[in-house]
Formats: sequence, structure tokens, C-alpha cells
Amino acid sequence: MLRAFIIFSLITFSFNSYAEKCEGLNACIELYTKLTGHKLIPGPSISDELSLAVSDVDLTETNADKEFKKFLNKNTISLNGDRMMVNRFGEFISAPVYVVSEGNIPRMMDAKGLVTLVYHAQGNSKKLASDAAKMSSKKMSKPKSVNSVIDFGETKIISVSDSYEVAVKIVKQIMKKDK
Repeated sequence: MLRAFIIFSLITFSFNSYAEKCEGLNACIELYTKLTGHKLIPGPSISDELSLAVSDVDLTETNADKEFKKFLNKNTISLNGDRMMVNRFGEFISAPVYVVSEGNIPRMMDAKGLVTLVYHAQGNSKKLASDAAKMSSKKMSKPKSVNSVIDFGETKIISVSDSYEVAVKIVKQIMKKDK
């Protein structure tokens, strides 16, 4: 019985089940390239300081594409072919990024301070993001804000960048409609 377990364990671990952890954007890019052989071209504003929402990730040869894309999307970085681009501009590049969920929205001292909130939708993220963008431009931002609502498609991740006060309202509306 013990011999069968040992053989099973060896076979299981030999099929890429071992995950390597990377911490920070540059280390995750290197690990992704090592595991997949796919060399990425970071945009000019790509740096470790951008990986604030998710600090580390476990990658294997079998999950590298999916998990690395999720890692990028949660940090509002898009991957277009080989090119990586930050989906935050101007003042939002240095604004804090938080991954939020129902009952887990951080508090900020300055309600007018800029922030990017990232939410992993359960339903149709494209529709949720579209509805939120319409709602935010009409009702939330007065005077008209520089807010941004971005849907990251297949990963169902939505990012909302605005003042803390407005971003929280938008994300709460997204969560309400996502039930």
C-alpha cells in the first residue's frame, strides 16, 4: 500500500504539479517566460511598483497562461500579444490598487483620494462594466470625473479607477447587479 502511494506521488509530481511562486511583477514576468518560453515586452511604465493588488502568484507549466493573465488583470495591466500595457493613466499609475469583494472594501482616510478597485465578477463582466460605466458618467461623478471602468473579459475581472468615494459607489452597484 505504501509503495503504491509513493509511486502515485512521484507520477503526480512529475506532471508539472509543482508550482513556483513569484513575487512582484518583474519576477512573475521572468517566471512566466521560464515556464512558457514566451518572451513578453513590458511597456515603459511597467515596474514592480504596479503589482500592488496581488503581490505574488503560484505558476506551473500547466496554469501559467491563465494564472499570469489573472495576475496582470488584477493589477490592471493588459497583455496584447507580447506587449504588456498599464491600463491606468496619469495620476492613477501611483494610486493604490485593491482587490475587493462583498464585505471586503478597504477604508481610506481621504474620500477624494484616487484609487483603483478590482472586482472578480461571477456573472457577465462585460455587461456589468458597461452598465457601471454608463451609470458612473451620468450619476456618480460631479463634476465630471476622470473615472475608468475596465472589463478584462475572459477572467471576469473589472477595475474601477476614480476617487475613493466614487469608486466605492460604482463597485457596490456592480456587486449588487452581480448577484
